[in-house]
Amino acid sequence: MARMKATIATVAVAAVLAGCAGRADTTATQTVAATPTTSGAQAAARPGHVPDGWGEVRPDEQAIKAMAEWAERSRVTAIYTAMTDGRSALDDVRTAVNAGDVSAAKLACRAASEHLTDEVSTHIPTPEPDLTHALQSLITDAETFAAECNALTDPAQSGDLHTLWKALLTVLNDMTTAGSIMKRDQRILEGANR
Repeated sequence: MARMKATIATVAVAAVLAGCAGRADTTATQTVAATPTTSGAQAAARPGHVPDGWGEVRPDEQAIKAMAEWAERSRVTAIYTAMTDGRSALDDVRTAVNAGDVSAAKLACRAASEHLTDEVSTHIPTPEPDLTHALQSLITDAETFAAECNALTDPAQSGDLHTLWKALLTVLNDMTTAGSIMKRDQRILEGANR
């Protein structure tokens, strides 16, 4: 258990020093090299501005109308709820890993996956390319995280925990980016009186 805590602390420090956490610009697009996973999934381009997205192109009246119709209160609330519940499940994963309880970690991973993949995927595509890209990146990275978590052995190995922690930080960053884009789009809609 002490070894797991030390590994998590080391990865967290490395992530902060590498700029994975707390970046000021959460909407910049960057391509990340594929990280080997047990699922064989490839890392997606980081969420952020995409061509024709509202971060690059001012939306016209038709685009604003389409987004206003898509962004009905229940849909936006459902996405925020899924991300909040997913975040809580990710916190449960961290707690379980810190306690050395691989079974509880896997259970929490399944809950996070349900919220961040199954629930969020019902709301895409959106009329706004940046938001669609951010939500799709979140789903893809949450699937990778779930695969890494399912591959944990009991007791968990240091290398597996390192990979899991990196995947968790990626998902948290994706959630921050998607939330920032949703808030930006909401401000655009409010500015257009929608």
